[in-house]
Amino acid sequence: MTESLNAKAGINRQYMKERVFGLSVACPFDQGNPCDCPLHEIRKKSIEERYQWFRGLSDERILEILTYHKKCLGEKENSAVNSAGDTNSTLKSEQYRRAN
Repeated sequence: MTESLNAKAGINRQYMKERVFGLSVACPFDQGNPCDCPLHEIRKKSIEERYQWFRGLSDERILEILTYHKKCLGEKENSAVNSAGDTNSTLKSEQYRRAN
């Protein structure tokens, strides 16, 4: 039982590391490189430099990066949904005014 839990933890750890390396390429929301992102400067580096940075990351730092990005992505998605809702409400209001 312990062996399978350790194997599972290894898979999760590997996934988390791969996710962070992917985040070092671009923002998952818009494929950009926001200035306020903690990975902003890393994304400007060559693939080799990013890989060297990545290899030096502690498990704690990996979790910090993933936690930040989960929160940030959620905020951006909520903002986009709210903006779309506002646009939709504005269009409906305009259609109502034109009809009446």
